[in-house]
Amino acid sequence: MPEHLDLAKATFNKTWEYLDRDDRTADDDREMLAHAAASWYHWRQVGDAKNRSVSDWQMSRVLAVLGSSRLARSFAGASLKTAQEAKLRGFYVGMAHEAIARAAAVGGDDATRNKHVAKAKDVLATLTDEEEIEVLTADLSTVE
Repeated sequence: MPEHLDLAKATFNKTWEYLDRDDRTADDDREMLAHAAASWYHWRQVGDAKNRSVSDWQMSRVLAVLGSSRLARSFAGASLKTAQEAKLRGFYVGMAHEAIARAAAVGGDDATRNKHVAKAKDVLATLTDEEEIEVLTADLSTVE
């Protein structure tokens, strides 16, 4: 199913183009959500546990950016569950905790945000890959 893989990658990357923009319109937000959902779907067809965890994380990020805390928390929780069950590297667990913290922050749940920021920081302290450290640190700085 190479078409699923190609579409999963293309829609994942397009979602990030929208996330990185400061000048998104309401139409852009809908496009971003559609691309994230398409990416999520296609990774479910061809991806492994890492791809599924990351696609749940990306859906959570998009939903948090759009202000949907409840749905963002659902996808963030799925990301964490997949990462833990598949025993993925710590980075993926840390990013899932970051996603839960972000979704909680959007919903005004400071206790949950603080709990998962702390868990993500615990993971961060164990990482050795510089790029992973940089990514998780940067994302956490936008949640705290």
